[in-house]
Amino acid sequence: MLELARAKRDDLAFGEMIGQPLAPWQRVELSKPVTAVVGARGIGKSRLIAIKALRMAVAKRGVHVLLASSSEDGSKRLIARCRDSAQGSPALQASFEDEQLGLLRFRNGSIIRAIATSEISARGWVVDAVLLDESQLLSRDFVDALLPTLSATGGKVLLCGTAGVAEGPFYDLAKAGEVGSEYVETVRWVPTLLGGRHDAPWLSASVIEAARESMSAQRFAAEYLAEFGSGSDAVFPLPVLQAATCDFQTTPLAEFQPAARISAGVDWGERADRSCLVGVARFAGQSVFAPAVVRRWKSGASLPALIEEIAATPACVQAWWSERNGIGASASQHLWAAVARRPGEVGGGRRRSRVVVVEEGLFREFPPPRRRAAGPGFVSEKYSVFTNAELKAAIFGTMRIGLEQGWLILPAGETELLSELLHLKSEITMTGERISGSPHDDLAMAFLMAMAPIADSQRGWRCKVAELARGHVPPVALSPELARIPTVSAPTGAQVPRTPAWQSLLGGEVTLPTNLDLTPPEPPQIRKARKRVAEALQRQREEATNG
Repeated sequence: MLELARAKRDDLAFGEMIGQPLAPWQRVELSKPVTAVVGARGIGKSRLIAIKALRMAVAKRGVHVLLASSSEDGSKRLIARCRDSAQGSPALQASFEDEQLGLLRFRNGSIIRAIATSEISARGWVVDAVLLDESQLLSRDFVDALLPTLSATGGKVLLCGTAGVAEGPFYDLAKAGEVGSEYVETVRWVPTLLGGRHDAPWLSASVIEAARESMSAQRFAAEYLAEFGSGSDAVFPLPVLQAATCDFQTTPLAEFQPAARISAGVDWGERADRSCLVGVARFAGQSVFAPAVVRRWKSGASLPALIEEIAATPACVQAWWSERNGIGASASQHLWAAVARRPGEVGGGRRRSRVVVVEEGLFREFPPPRRRAAGPGFVSEKYSVFTNAELKAAIFGTMRIGLEQGWLILPAGETELLSELLHLKSEITMTGERISGSPHDDLAMAFLMAMAPIADSQRGWRCKVAELARGHVPPVALSPELARIPTVSAPTGAQVPRTPAWQSLLGGEVTLPTNLDLTPPEPPQIRKARKRVAEALQRQREEATNG
């Protein structure tokens, strides 16, 4: 108990006690109402949040701490980290009372609560502290809604994140602290491996150097040197991304069940790059499209192994779009052979692929002959595509219009995808516009592929998904059980399920959420009768006990 009493007064001692030690430079006192920690990736920002939340909860009675990240899943990961630390520490097990979804309650009356990243979920609380992770991706409306929750208690706000672009609430607060605001303190964490003052031996020098080679100088400075970069030449400015981001869940590649037919885009990794796949579908019954599947492999992953993993997905794929640059040419051919071995019900079988060759800005098409698939099912279309400046400008431009018009929205939980889109830059050169991104714009390029780029010799590159968004929505009979799925509001006004049912791009086939309970609700009369029986049995037990 004496050890716990001492640890309650200091983050370092508390972290040591629960087996989650902090480095001396990670002590952040929260001496001002708002503290912004701008740090390199992997330097320990999430660990600081978890330790500080637990220490606040056990140090005083009746403390209420709010946790949030850039998505609901991110917030749940924070609360899970707090829970695991509390349950794993003998000193804290006595303080830990129970666990609910997104809530830790302690016997001294303190609460740690994780909330979704929406303006509605941020309102109405009276709390003592707000601790935020991935703050560079938080919207201004969300942050502004959180600040009044501290007005009655005089509590503290801690925002942690990487630098990102020079706009948004995190940037504004960090800059205010740097110029000496009496309300904001800014702390920058740069590892000694990169010339900083913060020794972080858990960081790998080889990983950092690989990141340096694969990133633009501006993106590397943001991710590892805690330097905000200009967003003036961004293809997707931060306000555009925030206005089109919604906290719905994507589906893992290995769990996406039939029958919705998606468009799958693949970008192949070489050396430090990473192979990625994005699958696009529409929300059931709506003309709103989104990434339904997002998968990224580690750099250096075996191409044959990941091709087999892609081919093993149970998802029905209407069309495959594969990057043909570099190693993509041979990788695409191996992918076509693998997907041809898939069952016909999910798009297996053979059909000659369409190869689009771009030479000196001219488009030449080699369309496949149209043949019926033999047997049941259908044959996925397969496209190998060379990526160049014209393709990127046309499709990324269409995607931005889709985000602004509301027919394309993004999942808040896919922070890597959002970060890549945020750091795509447009540069005017002597030969025209050039779009580049880092680190690893692989997910962004896989997303571009999944938007179904079509080369038209008369009109240039077209986006098939954009054309579908402007067309008729195929009729679909939605199950009444889908109405029981909680919905979330996109900033554009669209109402989408938190755990979506996905519909084919072209048809009415629907894939239901894997965890959806299709059991029909119990009729009211049966529920009342069950309650009366339970009450009668309880009375009988009490009478028998009383003699």
